[in-house]
Amino acid sequence: MSSLRRTKEQDVVAAKAQLATLKALLSKALRDYIDVDKNDPLSIRNATLACQQSASAYFNYAEEFVGNSDLLGAHASALWAQGFAEDCAEILKSMPDYFTFLDHAFSKLGSPVPRETLLPGSTAYANMQRMVRKYLTAAECNSLRGKFEDSDLPVYGFDNEARDVMSKDGQNAGPSTWEKLVAFAFGLIFVVVMLYIALYVPNPTETQWFTFRVVLALAAAGVGAVIPGLLNVEAPPYVRAGGALALFVVVFWFNPPKLITSPPDKKPSVIVPAVGKTLHLVANVLASGTRIQRSTVPHPLSQGPDHHFYIDSESGNVNSHSDVCPMAESGWEVDSEPFPGFSYGMTDREHVVATGDKYWEVPKLPGGCLRLYCDGRNGSSHVQIAQVFIRQKQSQAVERCHDPARGETDVRPGELKQLQLNLSEARSDCLDPTMHPRVEIFDSQGKSVLIKDLRPDIQEQMFDGMLVLRFNSSGLLDIEYRTLGASM
Repeated sequence: MSSLRRTKEQDVVAAKAQLATLKALLSKALRDYIDVDKNDPLSIRNATLACQQSASAYFNYAEEFVGNSDLLGAHASALWAQGFAEDCAEILKSMPDYFTFLDHAFSKLGSPVPRETLLPGSTAYANMQRMVRKYLTAAECNSLRGKFEDSDLPVYGFDNEARDVMSKDGQNAGPSTWEKLVAFAFGLIFVVVMLYIALYVPNPTETQWFTFRVVLALAAAGVGAVIPGLLNVEAPPYVRAGGALALFVVVFWFNPPKLITSPPDKKPSVIVPAVGKTLHLVANVLASGTRIQRSTVPHPLSQGPDHHFYIDSESGNVNSHSDVCPMAESGWEVDSEPFPGFSYGMTDREHVVATGDKYWEVPKLPGGCLRLYCDGRNGSSHVQIAQVFIRQKQSQAVERCHDPARGETDVRPGELKQLQLNLSEARSDCLDPTMHPRVEIFDSQGKSVLIKDLRPDIQEQMFDGMLVLRFNSSGLLDIEYRTLGASM
């Protein structure tokens, strides 16, 4: 069975998941830089290069995804593109501070690198900038552009729309106005000629029918060349066309002149050698839907390899506190379902490692939060909790929840039959699944004579009504194999 086509929405979901992973790697690299031994020049150098590599991977992935996809022109995916544009805006906002940090970090290595060497090229990140310009407000776009300009970062994407700006000879341009007018005039002339012939040739011969058919198809293609919109047509097994050529295929294939002639005396029929004999029917149901992915990660705000939080208080009549609450990484949400060792999706009080001096007990707060509290009345004090983890989840669209449910049976002429398929097998753990039933019919020799996709709760007729199928949303397939007299 062929796989279902991947959608723009699924591309965006996958891109957001990858961006979340790359962002986490960048955050780790920055934390490692903060924790590096400041007396070890080699460790400082390696940590600086790790930050540069992680940031480049993070920024470039988002830029390449926008450039390689069709989000900038996907009007039908405006809501998804809007959300991804907001993510692009957040990434762009982080760039001025990042490049300032990078300049400062390299300057401390003893052999400063020229700032212009560290900065991106003049057209870098143009795709993300165009996303922001296209889908966010002018105020947000201008504010972000100003920050880039103040930091000597490129603003090419803010100032240039997504079009063939790199083409100097217009080789990618669409048809010119005169070409459209010629195509339209060509089609109009043929339509007029066809109307004239229809008046004076009321009973054309077979040869005339074929000629009219070709001329009418050409006329439709000529008129269609100036009609906006996109049309794709497939006429299996050999023909696939788009645009004006698609209109030619539609008119020629379905032969409109024949549609308006008098119906024949005898009902047309589809002649299949297997009809009237025992058929073997194989049914498959594939489910697509949404699956929940879960992971356990260090708290995004924790510090160091032990994933800790720390506060202290000076001696005196002073105190301080800090609340640590559940939060997930970008693109994820906290998984608050009950799990051993976790409360509301964060490591609970009994499983964190708590240390300190002259401090009150680390108390629990509503919603799984923990409070770090220091009181300086008995001298300086501190408190720390470590090994703080978060359980997080995200929804992912999947084209195939599990292996398809399958069933098969033989059916004879004049027989009514039912075939029950176990949809729970195809559904598996997917949420809001969509079922895609398909049947394949074989003759008594085992040769496939028909493959057809069914629509749930819709009756489908095959072989001029001799075989009737209806797939129920509960997984029950009704089969009626009529005899020749009953199908007429």
